[in-house]
Amino acid sequence: MADDSHSSHGLDEEAREEVRRRFEKSRLDWNDQPCDGSVEIHVSDDGMAVYADFFPPGPGCAAITVDQVAAAMAERDVHVGIDWDTIAVATEKCNLDRVELLMVRVASGQKPVHGRPEVLVPEESVLPGPVYPRPRADGSIDFREISPYRIVSAGDCIGSYLAARDGVDGSDVHGQALPYSDEQPTHYVAGDNTHRDETGLYASVDGRVELTGNTVSVNPVLLVENDVDYHTGHVDFPGDVYLTGEVHDGFKVHAEGSIYANAPLDATDIVSGGDLTAIQGLVGRKNGAVRVGGVLRAKYVENCLIEAGSDVLVERGIMRSHLYSSGVVATSERGVILGGLIFAQNGVRTRQIGTATGPPVVIHCGVNYLAEQKLDILREKAERLTMKLRDVRRMMAHHPSESLDAMLQELKEDLSQTNEASETLLFELDMNEAVQVIASGTVFPGTTIDICHVSYTVDSEMHAVSFCLDKTSGRISVERLDRH
Repeated sequence: MADDSHSSHGLDEEAREEVRRRFEKSRLDWNDQPCDGSVEIHVSDDGMAVYADFFPPGPGCAAITVDQVAAAMAERDVHVGIDWDTIAVATEKCNLDRVELLMVRVASGQKPVHGRPEVLVPEESVLPGPVYPRPRADGSIDFREISPYRIVSAGDCIGSYLAARDGVDGSDVHGQALPYSDEQPTHYVAGDNTHRDETGLYASVDGRVELTGNTVSVNPVLLVENDVDYHTGHVDFPGDVYLTGEVHDGFKVHAEGSIYANAPLDATDIVSGGDLTAIQGLVGRKNGAVRVGGVLRAKYVENCLIEAGSDVLVERGIMRSHLYSSGVVATSERGVILGGLIFAQNGVRTRQIGTATGPPVVIHCGVNYLAEQKLDILREKAERLTMKLRDVRRMMAHHPSESLDAMLQELKEDLSQTNEASETLLFELDMNEAVQVIASGTVFPGTTIDICHVSYTVDSEMHAVSFCLDKTSGRISVERLDRH
Protein backbone atom coordinates (compact mmCIF):
# COMPACT_ATOMS: atom_id res chain seq x y z
CA MET A 1 0.00 0.00 0.00
CA ALA A 2 1.39 3.40 -1.04
CA ASP A 3 2.42 5.92 1.63
CA ASP A 4 -0.02 8.84 1.27
CA SER A 5 1.10 10.69 4.44
CA HIS A 6 2.34 13.67 2.38
CA SER A 7 -0.96 14.12 0.59
CA SER A 8 -2.96 13.75 3.78
CA HIS A 9 -0.90 16.07 5.95
CA GLY A 10 0.17 18.81 3.47
CA LEU A 11 3.56 19.60 2.02
CA ASP A 12 6.66 17.72 3.08
CA GLU A 13 9.60 19.60 4.55
CA GLU A 14 11.40 20.04 1.21
CA ALA A 15 8.28 21.48 -0.39
CA ARG A 16 7.76 23.88 2.52
CA GLU A 17 11.32 25.14 2.20
CA GLU A 18 10.78 25.80 -1.50
CA VAL A 19 7.64 27.80 -0.76
CA ARG A 20 9.55 29.89 1.78
CA ARG A 21 12.35 30.60 -0.74
CA ARG A 22 9.88 31.71 -3.42
CA PHE A 23 8.00 33.93 -0.92
CA GLU A 24 11.20 35.57 0.25
CA LYS A 25 12.34 36.18 -3.33
CA SER A 26 9.02 37.69 -4.31
CA ARG A 27 9.11 39.96 -1.22
CA LEU A 28 12.61 41.16 -2.06
CA ASP A 29 11.63 41.68 -5.70
CA TRP A 30 8.62 43.72 -4.53
CA ASN A 31 10.76 45.82 -2.23
CA ASP A 32 13.16 46.48 -5.10
CA GLN A 33 10.33 47.88 -7.21
CA PRO A 34 10.70 51.59 -7.59
CA CYS A 35 7.94 53.46 -5.67
CA ASP A 36 7.44 56.90 -4.17
CA GLY A 37 7.15 57.48 -0.46
CA SER A 38 3.57 57.46 0.81
CA VAL A 39 1.42 57.98 3.87
CA GLU A 40 -1.85 56.42 5.01
CA ILE A 41 -4.16 58.15 7.51
CA HIS A 42 -6.38 56.38 10.09
CA VAL A 43 -9.00 58.22 12.15
CA SER A 44 -10.34 56.65 15.37
CA ASP A 45 -14.03 55.90 15.57
CA ASP A 46 -14.64 58.62 18.16
CA GLY A 47 -12.80 61.22 16.09
CA MET A 48 -10.40 62.00 18.93
CA ALA A 49 -7.18 60.53 17.48
CA VAL A 50 -5.47 60.33 14.07
CA TYR A 51 -2.65 57.89 13.27
CA ALA A 52 -0.40 57.85 10.19
CA ASP A 53 1.60 55.05 8.54
CA PHE A 54 4.73 56.37 6.78
CA PHE A 55 6.24 54.24 3.95
CA PRO A 56 9.74 55.16 2.68
CA PRO A 57 10.52 55.88 -1.01
CA GLY A 58 12.42 53.40 -3.19
CA PRO A 59 15.80 54.23 -4.75
CA GLY A 60 15.54 57.29 -6.92
CA CYS A 61 11.88 57.81 -6.05
CA ALA A 62 10.07 60.80 -4.60
CA ALA A 63 10.25 61.34 -0.86
CA ILE A 64 7.28 62.03 1.38
CA THR A 65 6.56 65.69 1.99
CA VAL A 66 4.74 67.43 4.81
CA ASP A 67 2.38 68.90 2.21
CA GLN A 68 1.60 65.35 1.08
CA VAL A 69 0.70 64.43 4.64
CA ALA A 70 -1.41 67.59 4.98
CA ALA A 71 -3.31 66.71 1.82
CA ALA A 72 -3.96 63.19 3.12
CA MET A 73 -5.26 64.67 6.37
CA ALA A 74 -7.52 67.07 4.49
CA GLU A 75 -8.97 64.16 2.50
CA ARG A 76 -10.05 62.63 5.81
CA ASP A 77 -11.46 65.98 7.02
CA VAL A 78 -8.82 66.32 9.75
CA HIS A 79 -8.02 69.94 10.46
CA VAL A 80 -8.05 70.33 14.29
CA GLY A 81 -5.37 69.33 16.79
CA ILE A 82 -2.73 68.43 14.17
CA ASP A 83 0.77 67.82 15.56
CA TRP A 84 2.93 69.32 12.82
CA ASP A 85 6.17 68.82 14.76
CA THR A 86 5.60 65.05 15.01
CA ILE A 87 4.69 64.93 11.30
CA ALA A 88 7.90 66.74 10.35
CA VAL A 89 10.10 64.45 12.44
CA ALA A 90 8.39 61.27 11.20
CA THR A 91 8.58 62.36 7.57
CA GLU A 92 12.30 63.13 7.81
CA LYS A 93 13.12 59.86 9.58
CA CYS A 94 11.13 57.78 7.11
CA ASN A 95 12.84 59.44 4.09
CA LEU A 96 16.40 59.36 5.45
CA ASP A 97 16.45 56.04 7.29
CA ARG A 98 14.21 54.24 4.74
CA VAL A 99 12.14 52.69 7.50
CA GLU A 100 8.43 52.23 7.87
CA LEU A 101 6.83 54.15 10.75
CA LEU A 102 3.44 52.75 11.66
CA MET A 103 0.64 54.14 13.84
CA VAL A 104 2.27 57.47 14.57
CA ARG A 105 -0.19 59.75 16.38
CA VAL A 106 -0.36 62.93 14.34
CA ALA A 107 -3.53 64.63 15.59
CA SER A 108 -5.63 64.64 18.75
CA GLY A 109 -9.01 66.01 19.65
CA GLN A 110 -9.48 68.25 22.67
CA LYS A 111 -11.59 66.71 25.43
CA PRO A 112 -14.00 69.06 27.14
CA VAL A 113 -13.04 70.37 30.57
CA HIS A 114 -16.04 69.77 32.79
CA GLY A 115 -16.94 72.45 35.29
CA ARG A 116 -17.10 71.73 39.01
CA PRO A 117 -17.66 73.55 42.30
CA GLU A 118 -15.03 73.68 45.05
CA VAL A 119 -14.58 70.13 46.36
CA LEU A 120 -13.31 68.84 49.72
CA VAL A 121 -11.37 65.62 49.22
CA PRO A 122 -10.64 63.60 52.41
CA GLU A 123 -7.08 62.35 52.81
CA GLU A 124 -6.67 58.70 51.87
CA SER A 125 -5.31 58.00 55.36
CA VAL A 126 -8.69 58.86 56.94
CA LEU A 127 -10.92 56.94 54.54
CA PRO A 128 -12.72 53.90 56.01
CA GLY A 129 -10.74 50.67 56.00
CA PRO A 130 -8.45 48.58 58.21
CA VAL A 131 -5.16 49.98 59.47
CA TYR A 132 -2.49 47.27 59.38
CA PRO A 133 0.39 47.19 61.87
CA ARG A 134 4.03 46.86 60.97
CA PRO A 135 5.20 43.24 60.74
CA ARG A 136 7.30 41.84 63.56
CA ALA A 137 11.00 41.10 63.10
CA ASP A 138 10.11 37.57 61.94
CA GLY A 139 7.62 38.91 59.37
CA SER A 140 4.49 37.88 61.28
CA ILE A 141 1.61 40.21 62.16
CA ASP A 142 -0.30 40.44 65.42
CA PHE A 143 -3.86 40.54 64.08
CA ARG A 144 -5.01 42.05 67.36
CA GLU A 145 -3.27 45.25 66.28
CA ILE A 146 -5.33 45.63 63.08
CA SER A 147 -7.71 48.52 63.68
CA PRO A 148 -10.73 49.83 61.74
CA TYR A 149 -10.41 53.24 63.37
CA ARG A 150 -8.78 56.27 61.77
CA ILE A 151 -7.16 58.12 64.65
CA VAL A 152 -5.68 61.61 64.25
CA SER A 153 -4.03 64.19 66.46
CA ALA A 154 -4.95 67.85 66.66
CA GLY A 155 -3.30 69.64 63.74
CA ASP A 156 -3.27 66.62 61.39
CA CYS A 157 -4.42 67.31 57.82
CA ILE A 158 -7.59 65.34 57.08
CA GLY A 159 -8.61 66.79 53.73
CA SER A 160 -7.66 69.10 50.86
CA TYR A 161 -9.73 71.43 48.72
CA LEU A 162 -9.89 71.33 44.91
CA ALA A 163 -10.63 74.79 43.60
CA ALA A 164 -13.78 75.50 41.61
CA ARG A 165 -13.30 75.16 37.81
CA ASP A 166 -15.17 76.66 34.87
CA GLY A 167 -16.19 74.32 32.04
CA VAL A 168 -14.57 74.53 28.58
CA ASP A 169 -15.96 72.95 25.39
CA GLY A 170 -13.81 70.44 23.54
CA SER A 171 -13.54 69.43 19.89
CA ASP A 172 -12.79 66.31 17.83
CA VAL A 173 -10.25 66.30 14.98
CA HIS A 174 -12.97 67.24 12.48
CA GLY A 175 -13.81 70.43 14.39
CA GLN A 176 -17.01 69.04 15.80
CA ALA A 177 -17.70 70.75 19.17
CA LEU A 178 -17.86 68.58 22.28
CA PRO A 179 -19.84 70.50 24.93
CA TYR A 180 -18.75 70.37 28.55
CA SER A 181 -21.01 69.42 31.44
CA ASP A 182 -20.93 70.32 35.12
CA GLU A 183 -19.59 67.58 37.38
CA GLN A 184 -21.52 66.62 40.48
CA PRO A 185 -18.79 65.10 42.69
CA THR A 186 -19.38 63.81 46.20
CA HIS A 187 -19.67 67.03 48.12
CA TYR A 188 -18.05 66.69 51.55
CA VAL A 189 -18.37 69.47 54.08
CA ALA A 190 -16.33 70.25 57.20
CA GLY A 191 -17.92 69.05 60.45
CA ASP A 192 -17.30 69.29 64.18
CA ASN A 193 -13.79 69.69 65.59
CA THR A 194 -12.21 70.66 62.28
CA HIS A 195 -10.82 73.91 60.93
CA ARG A 196 -9.77 75.14 57.52
CA ASP A 197 -6.85 77.22 56.39
CA GLU A 198 -5.35 78.04 53.00
CA THR A 199 -3.86 74.58 52.54
CA GLY A 200 -6.62 72.22 53.67
CA LEU A 201 -8.86 70.89 56.42
CA TYR A 202 -7.31 70.03 59.79
CA ALA A 203 -8.32 68.27 63.00
CA SER A 204 -8.90 70.64 65.91
CA VAL A 205 -8.77 67.87 68.55
CA ASP A 206 -7.33 64.40 69.01
CA GLY A 207 -9.84 61.74 68.06
CA ARG A 208 -11.41 59.55 65.42
CA VAL A 209 -12.18 60.83 61.92
CA GLU A 210 -15.80 60.10 61.00
CA LEU A 211 -17.35 60.37 57.54
CA THR A 212 -21.06 60.56 58.27
CA GLY A 213 -23.04 61.12 55.10
CA ASN A 214 -21.11 63.94 53.43
CA THR A 215 -19.67 65.41 56.64
CA VAL A 216 -16.03 65.04 57.73
CA SER A 217 -15.64 65.48 61.48
CA VAL A 218 -13.38 64.46 64.37
CA ASN A 219 -14.98 62.80 67.36
CA PRO A 220 -13.02 62.99 70.63
CA VAL A 221 -15.08 60.04 71.92
CA LEU A 222 -14.67 56.55 70.48
CA LEU A 223 -17.85 54.49 70.56
CA VAL A 224 -17.06 50.77 70.24
CA GLU A 225 -20.44 49.36 69.25
CA ASN A 226 -19.42 45.68 69.40
CA ASP A 227 -17.07 43.51 71.42
CA VAL A 228 -13.37 44.35 71.51
CA ASP A 229 -12.04 41.41 69.49
CA TYR A 230 -10.39 40.72 66.14
CA HIS A 231 -12.94 42.96 64.42
CA THR A 232 -11.75 45.99 66.37
CA GLY A 233 -8.23 44.99 67.37
CA HIS A 234 -6.66 46.61 70.39
CA VAL A 235 -8.25 49.92 71.29
CA ASP A 236 -5.71 52.74 71.74
CA PHE A 237 -7.44 56.11 71.63
CA PRO A 238 -6.36 59.69 72.50
CA GLY A 239 -9.76 60.62 73.97
CA ASP A 240 -12.67 59.00 75.81
CA VAL A 241 -13.79 55.44 74.99
CA TYR A 242 -17.32 54.09 75.36
CA LEU A 243 -17.51 50.28 75.36
CA THR A 244 -20.87 48.65 74.64
CA GLY A 245 -19.65 45.05 74.43
CA GLU A 246 -17.17 42.75 76.12
CA VAL A 247 -13.39 42.87 75.95
CA HIS A 248 -12.14 39.48 74.78
CA ASP A 249 -9.16 37.75 76.33
CA GLY A 250 -5.81 39.12 75.14
CA PHE A 251 -7.15 42.47 73.92
CA LYS A 252 -6.22 45.77 75.50
CA VAL A 253 -8.10 49.01 75.88
CA HIS A 254 -6.01 52.16 76.33
CA ALA A 255 -7.56 55.63 76.47
CA GLU A 256 -5.88 58.93 77.25
CA GLY A 257 -9.31 60.13 78.36
CA SER A 258 -11.93 58.23 80.34
CA ILE A 259 -13.41 54.77 79.73
CA TYR A 260 -17.07 53.90 80.18
CA ALA A 261 -17.97 50.20 79.99
CA ASN A 262 -21.63 49.29 79.55
CA ALA A 263 -21.00 45.52 79.80
CA PRO A 264 -19.07 43.42 82.34
CA LEU A 265 -15.44 44.39 81.83
CA ASP A 266 -12.94 41.53 81.77
CA ALA A 267 -9.56 43.13 82.28
CA THR A 268 -6.48 41.94 80.44
CA ASP A 269 -4.86 45.34 79.95
CA ILE A 270 -6.98 48.39 80.72
CA VAL A 271 -5.43 51.86 80.92
CA SER A 272 -7.46 55.02 81.39
CA GLY A 273 -5.86 58.43 81.63
CA GLY A 274 -9.08 59.78 83.14
CA ASP A 275 -11.87 58.00 84.98
CA LEU A 276 -13.01 54.41 84.50
CA THR A 277 -16.65 53.47 84.93
CA ALA A 278 -17.63 49.78 84.79
CA ILE A 279 -21.33 49.82 85.55
CA GLN A 280 -21.62 46.02 85.22
CA GLY A 281 -18.47 45.21 87.17
CA LEU A 282 -14.78 44.60 86.65
CA VAL A 283 -13.21 41.14 86.57
CA GLY A 284 -9.47 40.58 86.21
CA ARG A 285 -7.88 37.88 84.08
CA LYS A 286 -4.60 36.14 84.79
CA ASN A 287 -1.77 38.69 84.77
CA GLY A 288 -4.31 41.37 83.88
CA ALA A 289 -3.91 44.91 85.19
CA VAL A 290 -6.07 48.02 85.36
CA ARG A 291 -4.50 51.49 85.60
CA VAL A 292 -6.74 54.50 86.09
CA GLY A 293 -5.57 58.09 86.22
CA GLY A 294 -8.75 59.36 87.87
CA VAL A 295 -11.71 57.83 89.70
CA LEU A 296 -12.67 54.17 89.32
CA ARG A 297 -16.39 53.40 89.61
CA ALA A 298 -17.62 49.83 89.37
CA LYS A 299 -20.53 47.64 90.36
CA TYR A 300 -18.03 45.14 91.75
CA VAL A 301 -14.34 44.35 91.50
CA GLU A 302 -13.12 40.77 91.43
CA ASN A 303 -9.66 39.24 91.10
CA CYS A 304 -8.09 42.48 89.85
CA LEU A 305 -4.81 44.30 90.11
CA ILE A 306 -5.77 47.98 90.09
CA GLU A 307 -3.88 51.25 90.35
CA ALA A 308 -6.03 54.38 90.65
CA GLY A 309 -4.88 57.97 90.80
CA SER A 310 -7.96 58.97 92.77
CA ASP A 311 -10.93 57.33 94.56
CA VAL A 312 -12.17 53.79 94.01
CA LEU A 313 -15.94 53.64 94.43
CA VAL A 314 -17.53 50.18 94.31
CA GLU A 315 -21.22 49.45 94.74
CA ARG A 316 -21.27 45.83 95.89
CA GLY A 317 -17.88 44.44 96.75
CA ILE A 318 -14.14 44.09 96.28
CA MET A 319 -13.14 40.43 96.14
CA ARG A 320 -9.68 38.85 96.04
CA SER A 321 -8.11 41.96 94.54
CA HIS A 322 -4.97 44.01 94.99
CA LEU A 323 -5.98 47.63 94.88
CA TYR A 324 -3.81 50.76 95.06
CA SER A 325 -5.56 54.12 95.39
CA SER A 326 -4.29 57.66 95.90
CA GLY A 327 -7.73 58.55 97.22
CA VAL A 328 -10.51 56.80 99.15
CA VAL A 329 -11.64 53.20 98.66
CA ALA A 330 -15.34 53.03 99.41
CA THR A 331 -18.27 50.70 98.84
CA SER A 332 -21.98 51.31 99.23
CA GLU A 333 -23.76 50.65 102.54
CA ARG A 334 -24.22 47.04 101.39
CA GLY A 335 -20.70 46.61 100.10
CA VAL A 336 -18.00 44.20 101.28
CA ILE A 337 -14.25 43.70 101.01
CA LEU A 338 -13.46 39.99 100.83
CA GLY A 339 -9.82 38.99 100.69
CA GLY A 340 -6.99 40.83 99.07
CA LEU A 341 -4.70 43.78 99.66
CA ILE A 342 -5.89 47.39 99.78
CA PHE A 343 -3.68 50.48 99.71
CA ALA A 344 -5.90 53.54 100.19
CA GLN A 345 -4.08 56.78 100.89
CA ASN A 346 -7.20 58.56 102.21
CA GLY A 347 -9.01 55.73 103.94
CA VAL A 348 -11.57 52.96 103.51
CA ARG A 349 -15.33 52.94 103.99
CA THR A 350 -17.40 49.77 103.68
CA ARG A 351 -19.91 47.58 105.48
CA GLN A 352 -17.99 44.32 105.88
CA ILE A 353 -14.30 43.44 105.89
CA GLY A 354 -13.34 39.77 105.50
CA THR A 355 -15.34 36.61 106.17
CA ALA A 356 -15.36 33.92 108.83
CA THR A 357 -13.70 31.32 106.61
CA GLY A 358 -12.30 33.24 103.65
CA PRO A 359 -8.84 34.69 103.03
CA PRO A 360 -7.74 37.62 105.20
CA VAL A 361 -7.84 41.26 104.18
CA VAL A 362 -4.85 43.58 104.59
CA ILE A 363 -5.53 47.33 104.45
CA HIS A 364 -2.83 50.01 104.32
CA CYS A 365 -3.93 53.61 104.72
CA GLY A 366 -2.39 57.05 105.01
CA VAL A 367 0.59 56.05 102.88
CA ASN A 368 1.59 57.26 99.42
CA TYR A 369 1.79 53.86 97.74
CA LEU A 370 3.65 55.25 94.73
CA ALA A 371 6.39 56.58 96.99
CA GLU A 372 6.46 53.26 98.84
CA GLN A 373 6.85 51.31 95.59
CA LYS A 374 9.71 53.57 94.54
CA LEU A 375 11.25 53.19 97.97
CA ASP A 376 11.11 49.38 97.71
CA ILE A 377 12.91 49.58 94.36
CA LEU A 378 15.58 51.84 95.83
CA ARG A 379 16.04 49.53 98.81
CA GLU A 380 16.60 46.56 96.51
CA LYS A 381 19.07 48.60 94.49
CA ALA A 382 20.93 49.64 97.66
CA GLU A 383 21.22 45.97 98.71
CA ARG A 384 22.68 45.02 95.32
CA LEU A 385 25.17 47.90 95.44
CA THR A 386 26.23 46.99 98.97
CA MET A 387 26.95 43.41 97.89
CA LYS A 388 28.99 44.61 94.91
CA LEU A 389 30.97 46.95 97.17
CA ARG A 390 31.79 44.06 99.49
CA ASP A 391 32.97 41.91 96.55
CA VAL A 392 35.14 44.70 95.10
CA ARG A 393 36.76 45.36 98.48
CA ARG A 394 37.63 41.65 98.79
CA MET A 395 39.23 41.65 95.35
CA MET A 396 41.21 44.79 96.14
CA ALA A 397 42.54 43.19 99.30
CA HIS A 398 44.22 40.51 97.17
CA HIS A 399 44.79 42.25 93.84
CA PRO A 400 44.65 46.04 94.14
CA SER A 401 44.43 47.92 90.85
CA GLU A 402 43.41 51.30 89.48
CA SER A 403 40.39 49.79 87.66
CA LEU A 404 39.07 48.19 90.87
CA ASP A 405 39.63 51.43 92.74
CA ALA A 406 37.66 53.33 90.07
CA MET A 407 34.87 50.74 90.27
CA LEU A 408 34.82 51.09 94.06
CA GLN A 409 34.46 54.88 93.89
CA GLU A 410 31.69 54.59 91.29
CA LEU A 411 29.75 52.11 93.47
CA LYS A 412 30.14 54.34 96.53
CA GLU A 413 28.79 57.34 94.63
CA ASP A 414 25.87 55.34 93.24
CA LEU A 415 25.02 53.97 96.69
CA SER A 416 25.17 57.46 98.20
CA GLN A 417 22.75 58.83 95.58
CA THR A 418 20.41 55.88 96.13
CA ASN A 419 20.35 56.44 99.88
CA GLU A 420 19.69 60.16 99.42
CA ALA A 421 16.76 59.40 97.13
CA SER A 422 15.40 56.94 99.70
CA GLU A 423 15.62 59.53 102.47
CA THR A 424 13.73 62.03 100.33
CA LEU A 425 10.95 59.50 99.68
CA LEU A 426 10.62 58.77 103.38
CA PHE A 427 9.17 62.24 103.85
CA GLU A 428 6.54 61.50 101.20
CA LEU A 429 5.35 58.20 102.63
CA ASP A 430 2.96 59.19 105.39
CA MET A 431 0.52 61.47 103.61
CA ASN A 432 -2.57 61.38 105.83
CA GLU A 433 -2.24 60.56 109.53
CA ALA A 434 -5.90 61.50 110.14
CA VAL A 435 -7.16 58.75 107.82
CA GLN A 436 -9.84 56.27 108.96
CA VAL A 437 -10.93 52.75 108.11
CA ILE A 438 -14.67 52.53 108.71
CA ALA A 439 -16.79 49.36 108.72
CA SER A 440 -20.49 49.90 109.40
CA GLY A 441 -21.06 46.13 109.66
CA THR A 442 -18.68 43.32 110.59
CA VAL A 443 -14.89 43.11 110.65
CA PHE A 444 -13.75 39.48 110.79
CA PRO A 445 -10.70 38.11 112.60
CA GLY A 446 -7.51 37.98 110.55
CA THR A 447 -8.03 41.43 109.10
CA THR A 448 -4.94 43.65 109.31
CA ILE A 449 -5.24 47.44 109.45
CA ASP A 450 -2.08 49.45 108.84
CA ILE A 451 -2.17 53.25 109.15
CA CYS A 452 1.06 55.15 108.45
CA HIS A 453 3.03 51.94 109.14
CA VAL A 454 1.34 51.28 112.48
CA SER A 455 -0.42 47.91 112.34
CA TYR A 456 -3.38 46.36 114.10
CA THR A 457 -4.61 42.78 113.59
CA VAL A 458 -8.22 41.97 114.40
CA ASP A 459 -8.36 38.87 116.59
CA SER A 460 -12.09 38.79 117.31
CA GLU A 461 -15.20 39.75 115.41
CA MET A 462 -16.02 43.45 115.57
CA HIS A 463 -19.16 45.36 114.60
CA ALA A 464 -19.67 48.97 113.49
CA VAL A 465 -16.19 50.26 114.22
CA SER A 466 -13.67 52.72 112.91
CA PHE A 467 -9.88 52.45 113.01
CA CYS A 468 -7.63 55.49 113.24
CA LEU A 469 -4.11 56.39 114.30
CA ASP A 470 -3.60 57.64 117.85
CA LYS A 471 -0.42 59.64 117.38
CA THR A 472 0.01 60.19 121.11
CA SER A 473 0.31 56.49 121.91
CA GLY A 474 1.59 55.42 118.48
CA ARG A 475 -1.18 52.83 118.25
CA ILE A 476 -4.27 52.11 116.18
CA SER A 477 -7.38 53.21 118.03
CA VAL A 478 -10.66 51.31 117.57
CA GLU A 479 -13.87 53.20 118.18
CA ARG A 480 -17.53 52.21 118.06
CA LEU A 481 -19.62 53.97 115.43
CA ASP A 482 -22.54 56.06 116.55
CA ARG A 483 -25.48 54.35 114.88
CA HIS A 484 -27.70 57.30 115.62
